[in-house]
Amino acid sequence: HWAIPRPIWKEMEALKNGKRLGRQTNLNGIVQKVTGPGEFTRTALQHAVTQFIACDDQSLAVANKATFCNCLVAMRPKTIKADLPTTYNVMSHLHNEFVGWLQQLKADIEVLESI
Repeated sequence: HWAIPRPIWKEMEALKNGKRLGRQTNLNGIVQKVTGPGEFTRTALQHAVTQFIACDDQSLAVANKATFCNCLVAMRPKTIKADLPTTYNVMSHLHNEFVGWLQQLKADIEVLESI
């Protein structure tokens, strides 16, 4: 017991004798609520697969690979073939997202030029 710091030793002795030093603490501000995954939708799956292919520098053909589709089905067994995005769907979604991003960039530049 000589190696235990004196404040900790006093707390241990108080607990052993049935006394509580201080007051009970709470976990407010320490524990944060984590939201779970959202509801499954085809558009969310298509967006996630498109992000995976574009951001991870994967081939567009990955979307049609049987092993990749099996991984998606393993994550949600209720998935049917119509829910899985194809290479064409991923390519068109990527194109549409890029066009939308360019339009937003153009609008932002026009706002900055008018200031």
